[in-house]
Amino acid sequence: GTNKDTLKISSGDITFIKFKAKELIEQLQDLLKSLKATDKINFTIIGKGNINTWCGRKTAQIFIEGLEFEKVNKYTF
Repeated sequence: GTNKDTLKISSGDITFIKFKAKELIEQLQDLLKSLKATDKINFTIIGKGNINTWCGRKTAQIFIEGLEFEKVNKYTF
């Protein structure tokens, strides 16, 4: 968004979105800076489903209400 405080994550045909998420975005950016090539991020998302209609196109959308994420690597069990 214009305020750069919207978090948008896409997976397949579903978009996960949270508005006014500046602090969460900063936390995620810090985590991304620490990633190695073999690391991945696991997300746990709680939200409400929605159908987004834009220019006549409908897509599945989840409004994020809760989000946790963690870095995992090949040594994580």
